[in-house]
Amino acid sequence: MIARQQSAESELGRLLDPLADKVLAASVALALLVRQMIPLWYVAAVIGRDLLIVVGGFVLRRRIGAIPPSLPIGKAAATSIGVVLLAAIAGVPSAVLAGLAGASSVLLLWSLVVYAARLRRALRP
Repeated sequence: MIARQQSAESELGRLLDPLADKVLAASVALALLVRQMIPLWYVAAVIGRDLLIVVGGFVLRRRIGAIPPSLPIGKAAATSIGVVLLAAIAGVPSAVLAGLAGASSVLLLWSLVVYAARLRRALRP
C-alpha cells in the first residue's frame, strides 16, 4: 500500500506482496486446523484457491510478461478469509463461525471463477 501511494511499485513487489499474504493466511489456517478451531474443508478451500491463483498468475506472467493486478473480488475473498480466521481466534460460537466460513467459501469460489475467466481470456490466441 505504501509503495502504491508513493508510486514506488515494482514487479518484484507485485509478486511478493500477494504471495506473502497467501502464505500468512495458509499458515494461520493450518495452525487453527491443528488446534481444531476451523474445519478441514475450509482450509482446503483457502489453500486450494490460493495455489490455483498463484499458478495462474505465473502462467499469465509468462504469457503477457507482467503480473496482473488483484481484482476487487479477490480482495473481498481475502478479507473474508481474514474475518473467518480472526473469528476462530476470537472463539466465536461454532454456528457463527460456520456461517462466516460458508459465506467466505462463496466468495472464494466466485473469485476463483473470475480469475479463471481472466486467465482463459489471456490465453486465447
